[in-house]
Amino acid sequence: MSENSFRVHYHIPYVEEVLHHKQHLDVYSPAEPDHTSNQLRPVVVFVHGGGWRRGDKSNNPLWGAARVGRALAKAGYVAVIPSYRLSKVGIAPTLLLALAYSLTLSLAVYTFLLLPLSFLFRFSTSNIVVLLLGSLFVGFSAWLYWLEETGGGARHPQHIEDVAATIKWTIEHIQEYGGDKSSIFLAGHSAGAHLVSLVTLDRRFIREQGVHESKFDECVKGVIGISGTRSLAVFSWLVDASYFALGVYNLQRLHNFKIIGLPLARWSFVSPAFTPEQYEAASPTSRATVVPQRFLLLIGERDHAPLKDDFAEMITTLSSAGVIVEGREIPQKNHRKIMFDIDTSSDKTTPAILPWLEKMVLASSSAK
Repeated sequence: MSENSFRVHYHIPYVEEVLHHKQHLDVYSPAEPDHTSNQLRPVVVFVHGGGWRRGDKSNNPLWGAARVGRALAKAGYVAVIPSYRLSKVGIAPTLLLALAYSLTLSLAVYTFLLLPLSFLFRFSTSNIVVLLLGSLFVGFSAWLYWLEETGGGARHPQHIEDVAATIKWTIEHIQEYGGDKSSIFLAGHSAGAHLVSLVTLDRRFIREQGVHESKFDECVKGVIGISGTRSLAVFSWLVDASYFALGVYNLQRLHNFKIIGLPLARWSFVSPAFTPEQYEAASPTSRATVVPQRFLLLIGERDHAPLKDDFAEMITTLSSAGVIVEGREIPQKNHRKIMFDIDTSSDKTTPAILPWLEKMVLASSSAK
């Protein structure tokens, strides 16, 4: 379907009193919604990732979630794409992280570029030093920008409160946009996978929004977690292998991750968003209980093998709790490409999701 096959309603507030500019959503729907003939479309609420401190609903090529809205609307679904309040790394960890990442970049530049080229072109020592200092400066500046560019100081449970508020808004208003409020699916990538899983398994966040559990179960039919891990495989040659297992379904695993002995993942993602006392209660693996929603969990084939520990644990934990869950590996994709190839010619994620959604929608319709 072409770009003209869908429409977008931008920047809709999903709370009555907007406390932050992130508390808005976009709605993507087919250009000719079926509600004109009283045939409403199934709905997917998609929550972006970014380590709880980056990302938004926009068309930004690096971390925007608009591509998901486009892909789903082209397939005939109404997609709700919210932004939510984000965390921010402190000044001291930011400087340490930027220094660590830039040193890693400089070491890689020296080992794989400057050293071989010095034999070919006979670089002088001064030339090598200048190039190394340049790469160090570029790396430091790039990572400093990456760490500081977004975020707003939000802490758990503010992220998930915004997700719960989005779900409430969707139940109450999505019919106005051609969506079927009795056929809602929650989906998310990375940190977004954590949030949609947790809000489904721990109902207190929904209850705090004034949505009764029975209403939630009546409306929300399934959950899709896309690559609920954080891939740092590029650093695997520097890492103690016993720590090389990350994930968002179990926060303690992410907390323990180290690079050259430094808890960079803790500084980057966990500490800005959670306190250690919150890890267990905020981990979907610790909140697993039998719920009627079915789960589909996806992971990239090219994620480093230990990174799949979290994925496997989540499947096992949900199954043991009595939840119906399916796990699928997306070929030729890593943590980023499983998300950022969506709505391109290389998209393998949407074709994996759509048959499952169609099956769930059919099952839901038959049960009515």
